[in-house]
Amino acid sequence: MKLKKLLSAMVVASLVHIATPAFAAQNDGSAEKPLRVVLIPADGGTEEGTKKDFQPIFDAISGHTGLKFDIKVGQSYNSVVEAMCTGAADIAWFGPASYLQARNRGCAELMALAVKHGESVYYSGIFARKDAKINSIADLKGKRIALGDVNSTSSFNVPVAIMLANGVNPAQDSSAINMAGSHANVLKALSEGLVDAGGASFDSYEKAVNQKAIDPSKIKVVVKSDPIPQPPLAMHP
Repeated sequence: MKLKKLLSAMVVASLVHIATPAFAAQNDGSAEKPLRVVLIPADGGTEEGTKKDFQPIFDAISGHTGLKFDIKVGQSYNSVVEAMCTGAADIAWFGPASYLQARNRGCAELMALAVKHGESVYYSGIFARKDAKINSIADLKGKRIALGDVNSTSSFNVPVAIMLANGVNPAQDSSAINMAGSHANVLKALSEGLVDAGGASFDSYEKAVNQKAIDPSKIKVVVKSDPIPQPPLAMHP
């Protein structure tokens, strides 16, 4: 994730705004009162791994501004929203859907979007086992479907929206719904034959293939979504 170029200007300016005297009564970015950062759990990753991915970004900001950060990883997408909305965090990395939830509650203000492979968008999809005889969205009727966290944009919200738009209500038309909790678990259930189809991001699919967690010869793409904005970094207003 290449956030550094965006953060070098946009985020530094935002963080200087955060560390004003009005904010100093809470957390001012000093060593004694570091700005509290909470991150959505990285798909299939560990808390330590998620922190490691973001540490260079905040180290770079510290180098520019002198601000200090206390970085934590949320247990779920919803826990990150609640951390921002209850005042337990000052900065958060969200998924697109969870950011909108926090913004609509007045708890988050956009700082920057991630850039990956030169693009600020990514894609969700519905994947299926090749032996499940699924060639279209309509073929999902009567099948076992895996979905991720209910607050996940690309493993729940977008796949469900695609199905509904094509006349398939997964709650009524599937033979079973497996709420797997994450992209990685959706793909694992698919790979192991526990489900016939599942929703996940293409980034997660490619990661699982590269890590040999799934066999791409046994899985097909049923549909690819329209572009989705990359996960945003936001601050408490």
